[in-house]
Order: sequence, then structure tokens, then C-alpha cells
Amino acid sequence: MIHLIRHCETDGNRDHYVGRSDLPLNAKGRAQADALAARLAAFPIRCIMSSPLQRAVQTAHPLAGRLGLPINQAEALIEFDFGDMQNLRKADHALDLRKRHHLVPVPGGESLKEVWDRLLPFAAAIEERCPKEADIALIGHYWSNRMLFGLLSGLSFQQTLQLRTYKPETGTATLVERINNPSA
Repeated sequence: MIHLIRHCETDGNRDHYVGRSDLPLNAKGRAQADALAARLAAFPIRCIMSSPLQRAVQTAHPLAGRLGLPINQAEALIEFDFGDMQNLRKADHALDLRKRHHLVPVPGGESLKEVWDRLLPFAAAIEERCPKEADIALIGHYWSNRMLFGLLSGLSFQQTLQLRTYKPETGTATLVERINNPSA
């Protein structure tokens, strides 16, 4: 099984387009990471992969410490690039990524299709990176996790865009069954 984890809380998550800003966890986020590690310690996780952004790595640390495992950083897991919108307040600058930026990049940033394309080889190579019999913990971000969830679930890009049931909250883990061929 794959435990698809969205990093824990930072001070910017709720109100700003954080994207690739390298924010640390806040006090609530550190407590979430400890609680998440306690819940996940019962699973046979033998591989931990994280986005290189510190909020994801800091989310992974308590789990890695409990399990005595290294944290393997994977650039592919990095968050959506909000480009010119990064660090702006969401309330002041509405974005509809699924409608307006699924194929067309945000000015100075990327499109959701570019995130999908970046994650496709990563999803296809998970079996090579981690033992097949082991559970895997993948720590990422909202949009990168949404795209990865679709890939790992065998959905197409269009089906993933239409998916309304997977909305990863900070500090949560979703179990995803490992599949053989992620969607192209």
C-alpha cells in the first residue's frame, strides 16, 4: 500500500498560494506530524519519499525517526509552481486551476498537465525505488498529491481533474492500492 501524505500545516497554507515557497511547519504542523507518525507506525512502511521542500521533509521526520528509515527526497513530488501568483493571497486572486490552467501554465509557472507529466515517470518507477512487499510513505503537497493520486489509482488526466472526492487536508494520509501501470 501507498500512504499518500500531504505535508502538515505551515503559516501560509490556508490563505496564500504557497507553491514552491520553502516554508517550515508551524507549531500545529509539528504536532500534526508527530500524531501522523504515531498513527502510521503500525503499518509495514519500509520506504519514505518526500518532496524536497522543508514542510514535507519536516512532516516525514517523526515517521522516519519512529521507523528508523531514511527520507528519500524526490524532486518530482515538489508542489505546483504558481509562478507570478506565488505568495499572493487566495482571497485577492482567485485561480481555477482545473478549468483555466489544466493545460495552460499559470503565468511564470506551470500547468496541471505539466505536474501530471512530471509525476508519471515517478509513479511508474515506484516499484524500482521501494520493495514491492513494503508499504510506502509519499509526502507531498496538495496539487502534486492530487495528480499522483490519479496516476496511482489508474485514472486518466481528465478523470483526475474531474475527481471531487480526494481533497487532501494538511497532515492527512490516504491509502492507495499499488497498481502496475499508472495512466498516461
